[in-house]
Amino acid sequence: MRGTIVSVDPHGRFVLRAADGSEEAFMPHWRGGMPADGGGLDEEMVQMIAALKPVQQVEVGWEWEERKRCVTLTEAK
Repeated sequence: MRGTIVSVDPHGRFVLRAADGSEEAFMPHWRGGMPADGGGLDEEMVQMIAALKPVQQVEVGWEWEERKRCVTLTEAK
């Protein structure tokens, strides 16, 4: 999906606006089980998301697991 960053939560969630005006929220995958067992959001993707800026154009690769999970993130050309 290609679009414009609307908002970014530095803890791993962001909202993207598509060309048709629709908005979609994305999060990284959860890795490692329960938090007490060391589980948490995919740290590498959280860092990539935290670096995003509103109005930035990006392309998001995603898959569905309880919600849309961001699996790739690149700046749109």
